[in-house]
Amino acid sequence: QQNIVTYLDASCAAIDAAVTVKRLQLETLDALCKAEIQRAVTHGLSENAVLETTGNTWITSIPRGWNLVCLKRVAEIQGGLTLGKQYEGELVERPYLRVGNVQDGHLDLEDVSVIELPARVAAGVELRPDDVLMTEGGDLDKLGRGHLWNGEIPGCLHQNHIFAVRCLRHKLVPRFLAYVTAAKYGRDYFEATGKRTTNLACTNATKVGEFPIPLPPLNDQKAICAYLDEKIREVRCIAATIESQIATLCAYRTSLIHECVTGLRRVTEANIKQVKAYA
Repeated sequence: QQNIVTYLDASCAAIDAAVTVKRLQLETLDALCKAEIQRAVTHGLSENAVLETTGNTWITSIPRGWNLVCLKRVAEIQGGLTLGKQYEGELVERPYLRVGNVQDGHLDLEDVSVIELPARVAAGVELRPDDVLMTEGGDLDKLGRGHLWNGEIPGCLHQNHIFAVRCLRHKLVPRFLAYVTAAKYGRDYFEATGKRTTNLACTNATKVGEFPIPLPPLNDQKAICAYLDEKIREVRCIAATIESQIATLCAYRTSLIHECVTGLRRVTEANIKQVKAYA
């Protein structure tokens, strides 16, 4: 029994150390990805860009030829549906998004609520493809996070804790805006301007409308989006491999314990020496 305990202690310690290294690799990948987004949306793709000061607290410089504008100047901000109202007359049933459906970097559409309301009310809070969803409330670090809506659910509405930002397409590319909200300066802006309560925080349409947007020419916006799309695909591919390795290590740890305590694996002094040497 002592051999088994000694062997498992050393083996599990080695596996746990390997898992820790893998998780640190994931954190490094995430940090690199965020840094790449920040650099691309604030300084562009050229390493030789000439920067000009803006006088803005949140984004102090942008490349020459870019503009810095408030979001409300280049997009419409649509408020969402207020729940709990009582309606009379003919009603239609429609799906709607809650804050929980808009996650950091992706949409969670496994559990989408429905509501009955008049068709005229639904028309004013209906999502359209290329709307950028921005959360109004929740955890402080998630305020204003943006995700592109591609019409995943036809006729879907949105709750009032989510803003649907509709870009003026001749000025602002929706996907570029989604990347801007993910940039560090964007996260800093909403964290600093959000109203905090004990456990949660919230922003409002005014703060969203005042969000400063670095505005390159449209072709540059599209090029930046294409570049970031490719970079993020590469990072996600690497991250998926690392996550698979972590899952394999954890499964092996569980299997190893089971085999040792049930007698399926015979532990010898040589095994103990080997694992200690590896550790």
